[in-house]
Amino acid sequence: GGRGTIAAFAIDRRVLRPHLRTMPPVTTALIVANVAVFLLQGIAPNIVVPLALWPLAASASGVGASFGPWQLLTYAFLHGGLVHLAFNMFALYMFGSAVEQVFGPRRYLIYYLVCVVSAAVSQLIVAAMMGGIYPTVGASGAYSDCCLPTACTSRTTG
Repeated sequence: GGRGTIAAFAIDRRVLRPHLRTMPPVTTALIVANVAVFLLQGIAPNIVVPLALWPLAASASGVGASFGPWQLLTYAFLHGGLVHLAFNMFALYMFGSAVEQVFGPRRYLIYYLVCVVSAAVSQLIVAAMMGGIYPTVGASGAYSDCCLPTACTSRTTG
């Protein structure tokens, strides 16, 4: 009958669709937060100035912006454009997922936030040494820090 024919031609979906691991929860939440803030930047571009990371000397320079302690975290959720966002989220997906699976969600979130703040402090030091007065957005420095555990634990075979 009809049922046997349909069953004979049924194709296992797993063959057609490669198995993709689900993203760990903190990595997923960080990507969602970054995309949401990027969309908010498009709707309300005036949020960038107070949330971007400004050098300590910005208020004395007359640029109309100044450093605020919250910027040590908030700058990481801002992005300079769609390509900037895409590359950062790809790095977060690739490396953040791997680190979160090893560290666990809580330790990974703490590690990620420490990476964000340490990259911000490094940027403030460089800006002070160079005398530059410009805002910093994006967490590229933090993603570089997040790559470190994967680089330290990868083994090459040969």
